[in-house]
Amino acid sequence: MTIEIFIQIMKKSTQGNQSLFHCTDTRNLPSIRQRGLLSANQRDTLGISPVTTGGNELSQDADGWNNVRDYVHLCFLRDHPVEYLARRDGRIDQAVYLPVNPHVLSVPGAKVSLGVANMTGVEILPVAEGLAKLDHEVMYTRTDWRNREIHDRLQAARKCEILIPNHVPVEMITF
Repeated sequence: MTIEIFIQIMKKSTQGNQSLFHCTDTRNLPSIRQRGLLSANQRDTLGISPVTTGGNELSQDADGWNNVRDYVHLCFLRDHPVEYLARRDGRIDQAVYLPVNPHVLSVPGAKVSLGVANMTGVEILPVAEGLAKLDHEVMYTRTDWRNREIHDRLQAARKCEILIPNHVPVEMITF
């Protein structure tokens, strides 16, 4: 599936999901406004700390084990299971979902993860192939989430991620 076809599907969304999103703690906003979104390795290289991250220590280790520390993680929906866990565990005080222009998918080396990207065995694909495998219906059209099967599909879709190498520029983010 091409990026343009995917963006057209998003624009027709009856769910209001016409952007991609990055979930962060509001305490990170000054740095993001200054530098954009940076991968974990980019933050380390630039010596940016302390950083309030959503992932716990195991999750951050898993980023390294699964080779996703060089990517900025975005989500398709304004709801990601990691955000809930980070708030519950106190790693994130006040979460915000920053809208990101979907044309960021055109960045060379971008990928789509068909689940939480740092989990072992999750399929990480080139953008066109990954976009074709997403459950567009449950993500971008009205469905009956009370139906158990549809609810389960939505839960799976919430875990899918976009991986952008190294950096998402400020110009691609809406504050």
